[in-house]
Amino acid sequence: STEEASAKVAAIAAERDDLRTLLVATLQRLEAVDEAVHRTDLSSAMMEEKMRALEEERLVALESAARARAEVAELTESRRKLEWQSRLLEKMSEVQLKHNKRKSEAIKKLLAAEAGGEAEGYAALRGDSDLGAYGEDDRYDC
Repeated sequence: STEEASAKVAAIAAERDDLRTLLVATLQRLEAVDEAVHRTDLSSAMMEEKMRALEEERLVALESAARARAEVAELTESRRKLEWQSRLLEKMSEVQLKHNKRKSEAIKKLLAAEAGGEAEGYAALRGDSDLGAYGEDDRYDC
């Protein structure tokens, strides 16, 4: 029975050694898993930081786009006002030109009437009644 006990002790010792080897292998796997989890955590933290940075960039871009849209709206409104003012100035210019033309015509008529009146008055003093278009005596035309 000593032999049986020795065989049992040897079998138990072999099983113990096998279990110890399995425990060491399991411990190594756990350490590898812990390292992988740690790397994943670091990677995850870096990704979260990148996501925060990208979100900040997105917000800055959105604000910039909103400012650009507002500026475009302001420029469009300014352009519309300038076009309106330009049309108004054109109309005012046309009115002024028509007014100036009427004034010029009235002045020309007044001057022509004055010149004609003076010529008629001069002819009446001389006794001439046959005056030309420019208040000159047609009798002296050659």
